[in-house]
Amino acid sequence: MQYRSRLEAKWAAMFDRLGWEHHYEPYDLSGWIPDFVITGNGPDLLVEVKPTFDFYKRIGEKIYNSGAVHEALFLFAGLRKPEGFRQGATPGYLAEDFRWLQDHPETQDAPDWCWGPAVFVVDRREGARYDIIHGEQNFDCRVHGGHMYGDPPWDIAPMDEIAALWADAGNTVQYRKPK
Repeated sequence: MQYRSRLEAKWAAMFDRLGWEHHYEPYDLSGWIPDFVITGNGPDLLVEVKPTFDFYKRIGEKIYNSGAVHEALFLFAGLRKPEGFRQGATPGYLAEDFRWLQDHPETQDAPDWCWGPAVFVVDRREGARYDIIHGEQNFDCRVHGGHMYGDPPWDIAPMDEIAALWADAGNTVQYRKPK
C-alpha cells in the first residue's frame, strides 16, 4: 500500500496491531478526503492524520462541513497522556455526534459535534481487545461498538502497552535505503 506520508503508514501499521479493520482514503466528501475509515461493530469512524500534537479547530470545521455522517478521529503525530486521566494514552481527538440531541426540546441547542480527547481502552467483552472512547462525553467503545450502562466494559489501556505497539508500528515503516 502506498501512503502519502510515513505518518499515515505508521498509523495504518498501528491499526493492524490494534486489530482494527481500516481502509485508506475510502472516499471523497465535500472538501475533505478522510485519510482512513475504521470499520468494526460500531458505526464507521472517519480518520484524519496530522503531524502535530495540537488539535486544529479549522480541520475539525472542515471535517464537519464536509457532510460527514460518521464520528471523526483526529490523530496526532504520536501518543500523549490524556488530560484528566491518571493513566492511559491518547492518539488525538474524537468528535462525538450530538445531532440526535437536537430532536429533543430540552437539548435542541446542543452542538452538532463535541471534540474531546480520544482514549485507548481494553474492551473486556469477548476477550481483551483494544478500542477507543471519547474521554469527556459518551464512553462507548467506538470500534467494537456497544453502549456503556453501569460499570464500563473496559479498562484504560496502559500507556506503556500502547507505546510498545506504537514503537513496533514505527519499526515496521522505517525508511530502508534502496539497494
